[in-house]
Amino acid sequence: MAMKKRGRRLVRKKPQRSRDCQWVKLCPPKKRKCPPKRKKRLRFRKPKRVIRFPKRVVRRWQGQLRLLERRILQRALFILRAELARLRQELLDLLNARYQALREQLLPFLNQNVEVTTRYGTVQGVLVSVGNDYLEIREASGNIVLIPFENFVSISRI
Repeated sequence: MAMKKRGRRLVRKKPQRSRDCQWVKLCPPKKRKCPPKRKKRLRFRKPKRVIRFPKRVVRRWQGQLRLLERRILQRALFILRAELARLRQELLDLLNARYQALREQLLPFLNQNVEVTTRYGTVQGVLVSVGNDYLEIREASGNIVLIPFENFVSISRI
């Protein structure tokens, strides 16, 4: 501290204060210690007070939740069934389109004697009908033979 002479005695000089409340000239400004930064807690904090509802309220809410779950599941089931039906129809359309050209080529052979060669052998008879994915042939013995297009190799008139 600075001392000032006044007569025979030394008198302490009062420090002057600036506008921001720090001591001027005499005392160095005090450094404030910053509080340490808190680490963020990543775990769940327990509630201070647990709220307990009456049993009748809990039962009513449970019943409403069950109804809501049932409605959600029914709606999901309905959507899945509709999607499955759409996919089945699309598959049938693809199969029909796949064999459409073959069907058109086989229609002139209807009600005529033909010889059909398959992977497993030959069949002779009258071509009775052409289905979406099969041939129907009546043999001389009267038996009707169904040949899928997948096993069909060639056809010729007899």
